[in-house]
Amino acid sequence: MAHVRKLEIGHSMDMSVAETATVTGVSARKINRMIDDGLMPGSSFKKVGRNRFVKAFAAPLVRFGAGDGAILSKDARLEAMKSVAKYTKANWGRLIADPTMAHGFRFESGVVSVALGEIVTSTMVSLGNLAEAQRRVVVDADVRGGIPTLRGTRIGVYELTSTLATDGIDSVLEDYPVLTREDVEAAEIYAQAHPRMGRPRTDRAGILTAEHPVDLKVSN
Repeated sequence: MAHVRKLEIGHSMDMSVAETATVTGVSARKINRMIDDGLMPGSSFKKVGRNRFVKAFAAPLVRFGAGDGAILSKDARLEAMKSVAKYTKANWGRLIADPTMAHGFRFESGVVSVALGEIVTSTMVSLGNLAEAQRRVVVDADVRGGIPTLRGTRIGVYELTSTLATDGIDSVLEDYPVLTREDVEAAEIYAQAHPRMGRPRTDRAGILTAEHPVDLKVSN
């Protein structure tokens, strides 16, 4: 039976660092550094062994902390992040339905006033894009040895993105007429959120593939 890794966007969902990097545009290295340096509120992430996970509601915090928040003092930055966390959790359902509702949201404390609406809006849009990408990808042990493939096809995500990198999307759509532009874009997002693990291998058909990434558990 096929296994589809759904991303149900609950505010307390655990996201891998790679997923968080994909959503926020902040490098995994920088996200790890922010956690290690105490620049993230303790409730916004957790450590399991050597792995780190960021709560979905904290994705806007990461984007803010690595961007405009960097000009603030550590204490002011953390205070602003807590304000964003409170706002996103309180309005999560509405933000999922309409990310633009965050326009106008600001953090104000004393003489500090920071516009945060665009950061929240763009991050929520990116979360939705990741959710859609993961909905379009399936991992089935009986199809291509269990590598991630686009739903309803035998087209591997990583071979598709390799072709995309060298030939461009128009060439990919010509080579794979069964796919839509949205499928290709979803594969690109999925591959970024789930980097290839291990050395390439060949499936039963002798086609060069890659070990599929660790299937991380999602909790809400």
